[in-house]
Amino acid sequence: MGFAFFRVLSTFCTSFLFFSILTANQASATSVFGINAGGPAYNYGSGIVYKADANFSGGRTATFSNTVAGTSSPTLYQSERYGNFSYSIPVDNGGYSVMLRFAELYWTAAGRRVFDVSINGTRVISGLDIFAKVGRNAPYNLTFPVNVSNGVINIVFTTRVDNAKVSAILITPTSSPTPTPTATPTPTATPTPTATPTPTATPTIAPITPPQPEIISQAGWKLKYVDSVEAVDPKDGDKGGANAFDGNPATYWHTEYTNANPMPPHEIQVDLGSSYNISGFLYQPKVDANPEIFNGTIVQYEFYVSTDGTNWGTAVSSGTFASDLTRKSASFFPKTGRYVRLRALKEINGNPWTNVAELNVLGVKPLSPTPTPTPTATVTPTPTPTSGVLPKTGWALKYVDSEETQSENGAARNAFDGNTATFWRTHWSNSDMPPPPHEIQIDMGAYYELTSFRYLPNIVATEVNGRVAQYEFYVSADGANWGTPVSAGTFANTATEKIVNFTGKVGRYIRFVALSEVNGNPFSMAAEIGVVGTPATPPPPTPTPTPTPTPTGGLPPLTGTAYYVATNGNNSNAGTSASPWASLSYACSRVNSAATIVIKAGSYTDNGQCGLAPRVNIRGEGKSVTTIRSSYGDWYINATSSNGTDGAQYIGGFTLNGNSRSLRHGVLVMGRSHFSVIDMDFISIYDKAISMEGSSWWSGADSDWPAVPPPSYGVGNLIQNVTIKGCSGPHNGGALNASLWLHSQQDLVLDKVIVDEGVGTGGQGNAFKSWPGWLKHMTVKDSVFKVNRANNSEPIPIELWNLETDCDIYNSQFWGGYLSLVSGRQNGGTWALKFHDNFVDFTEAGTWGEGHELSLSYLDFYNNHVTGYPISVWNASHMYNYQGVNNVRIHHNVIEKMPRRGILVLPGVPMGTSQDNIQIYNNVVSDISSATCGIQIDGGNSTLTRLKIQNNIVQNIGGAPAVRLQGGGSVVSPVVTYNNFFNAGAISNGVSGATISNNRTVDPMFRKTGDWKTWFSLQSSSPMINAGTNVGFTVPDGKPDMGAFEY
Repeated sequence: MGFAFFRVLSTFCTSFLFFSILTANQASATSVFGINAGGPAYNYGSGIVYKADANFSGGRTATFSNTVAGTSSPTLYQSERYGNFSYSIPVDNGGYSVMLRFAELYWTAAGRRVFDVSINGTRVISGLDIFAKVGRNAPYNLTFPVNVSNGVINIVFTTRVDNAKVSAILITPTSSPTPTPTATPTPTATPTPTATPTPTATPTIAPITPPQPEIISQAGWKLKYVDSVEAVDPKDGDKGGANAFDGNPATYWHTEYTNANPMPPHEIQVDLGSSYNISGFLYQPKVDANPEIFNGTIVQYEFYVSTDGTNWGTAVSSGTFASDLTRKSASFFPKTGRYVRLRALKEINGNPWTNVAELNVLGVKPLSPTPTPTPTATVTPTPTPTSGVLPKTGWALKYVDSEETQSENGAARNAFDGNTATFWRTHWSNSDMPPPPHEIQIDMGAYYELTSFRYLPNIVATEVNGRVAQYEFYVSADGANWGTPVSAGTFANTATEKIVNFTGKVGRYIRFVALSEVNGNPFSMAAEIGVVGTPATPPPPTPTPTPTPTPTGGLPPLTGTAYYVATNGNNSNAGTSASPWASLSYACSRVNSAATIVIKAGSYTDNGQCGLAPRVNIRGEGKSVTTIRSSYGDWYINATSSNGTDGAQYIGGFTLNGNSRSLRHGVLVMGRSHFSVIDMDFISIYDKAISMEGSSWWSGADSDWPAVPPPSYGVGNLIQNVTIKGCSGPHNGGALNASLWLHSQQDLVLDKVIVDEGVGTGGQGNAFKSWPGWLKHMTVKDSVFKVNRANNSEPIPIELWNLETDCDIYNSQFWGGYLSLVSGRQNGGTWALKFHDNFVDFTEAGTWGEGHELSLSYLDFYNNHVTGYPISVWNASHMYNYQGVNNVRIHHNVIEKMPRRGILVLPGVPMGTSQDNIQIYNNVVSDISSATCGIQIDGGNSTLTRLKIQNNIVQNIGGAPAVRLQGGGSVVSPVVTYNNFFNAGAISNGVSGATISNNRTVDPMFRKTGDWKTWFSLQSSSPMINAGTNVGFTVPDGKPDMGAFEY
């Protein structure tokens, strides 16, 4: 047969080309063509064969075993394609009748499935409800006359309620061309449909003579991409992607099979070198010398056309090829493009391979526009975007509260990867299975007006765990303000795709919340989440009202659902303000979704445990008037979830009293983000008032080196206006005893926190500890940490390990013990840690230890007042510093009243690691008792490079050397310049290659005005100048800091 070309002048004045190719999936004017939707080929008899499902775009398939009465061919009704979908069937021009076969096999009531059908742009069925017509398990057939003049029958099924569907399609040529369909279709089966659609304007057909379509020459084609290539096996030579279009069917592209067997889908992308109106393709599998070898032959495919090779959109053709080695062909509506993409979804025997011996593309060069007379009195409406299932190209995960990545690939991104065989499932592989609600938030990358969403639990009907029952669905323009759900309800307990329609809303972000699981389990699951909509412009920004000022550090306003606990309450009550519960532990056991539990003023005794669900807040009426005493043997408040859960919650406004250290622990926050502890007092708890852990203990967490980062962090947590007193157990070398304990935290803020384990508090351990640590971009400000040496072998007010990405500690006080700051890296920041404008006192130290442990790289230590204990930059034992301690700045500090020395740099102890780029400048080192020196550099154990000691004052240390350099050649080319040494001995130099110059020995006239705790001041007669800027931080004695001093 030949090819027929037409320019179609539609009501939208859109021109396009179409040609038909007679294939196994095409009807001619003298043949009957049938499709068994969703099912295999079926021999109807009388020479009529329904082909296996083909020529479709979109939708999903299902099969049933229901008995369909009233038909001699029930098989045709036991499979279906459903959803929003279409069939495009190439035909010769002429007259046809189109029979659509339906049966309702799923729903048991009217109104549960309603849909429309259009043929070649004319709506022929409007609001069909199969059950309302014939009930369940009964055939319902409708036949419509169609006059084809553009070489295709295009049948579009559009959902109104649940899913459109069809069971089978039969296309029969009529003896002569039939008229264009009128508004009232005439069905051939009883009952007669009641739909009376109004037809759209009939296109005007105008013949033209464009160039004949052809197989596009492969000359000039270039390989753009293949996902896999077999590059080892020499049989048949090279198997690269370019073999798929070299014109030689004896060569071929084949995916890898020697060293690995990557699973499909596989794909090849080709640049045709020029744009064409593309309407079909041909696929030739590799033909082996042994005809029984079919390995790699594609049987299920998708084919795409693109103008830029990046934005592919939806497939122009998809379906199933015959399971043999013959050349395959497919045709589709023309699409202009330069790039083509063939995706192999399934191989003939279910193996992981793909091959292509030859790929041919059918098309013609685009025509130049030809002027067309404008019809008289023809109104051309503005095209309206077509609503449909949106492609997921460019979608990105914004947030998920939980995902299983340990025992299976249950990653959240699987929920929108277009692959129904992969799925998102929440964490389940150990005991810390987080309860619902669970949620996933997705950024679609562009704005759409959404009218429907799709939820497919999974494709295995027997896999029930995680199937969502109750749900909420949200649409947002900015991904922050979600408003009320656009839809909420309960899904049927089936594996089939759920389709939910709602009033249109414009947005870029979607949020699916799973409130419960079908069997009450804590899991949630989704194989695919999709939406239906049309492109839209971003909505105008909503004016943000000026919020009512909230006192700094106060609890947030009480909003949303609230439950109440009161001293006159009873746990058999309803939990309302008028009928409150009696205990917080009972309230937490009852409230498991977004709400606030309010503890009314009073004193409570509660020896239960509070298992706190995400998004549940606890607030008292003030920590001075609301107190809970507990003697529980574990954590009183346990807020534990799988890694990465968004708590989005707070607790505060009350005092937790450990009843003379009878309560074992206070508050545990594990695996949660955006959790706040605000306005609370913790008193007399045996150990750990607060523990915040981003993830449970992980493999490698306690390895000495290399240290292994955690699988996830707690993000955006806050501890503010909190006092902890006497809440640590004895510290006798154990690593974990402290009142406040952290690990794997990101963007954590400690603001106005007081941890007092000092004399008289009853505390016997340390104040603030993080081991194994992993603190990323943490802030500690305006806080106080105290310990004492009674019953404490290692008094440590703060011990932090594995700091990174510009952690910041400032305006804080540390009393009674030594600093332990260990292991740091930049990880995207400028510093691991900035420690500045702090007061550090350890006057009880005596001759204990080497000094404060500054055992981390990328440390900026400045504007601090340190008394009673030296500053030491060294590689402490088992401190994860297997790469040494490098890039440290110690500057603009006052360091005084020390035993033996003020600053010590000691590389290589005990592990032999080196140090590099240590800068010590603009410090005041003063009043060292029993001094061995002011600043000591000891390279006896390892190498020290790029050391600079400049612009420091060292004074009042008797006859001891101001600076001692020792270690021979291990200290490489140090620089000691522009310092002032007063009432101190000369430099002791035991290294070679040192630069020592421009150092003075005059009185800097830098004096104190009071006792040892007060700051120095520069006298007017001083030979030095203040070259810095006071930061204005007020230390405990009320005096300003020193600034920067130079000659």
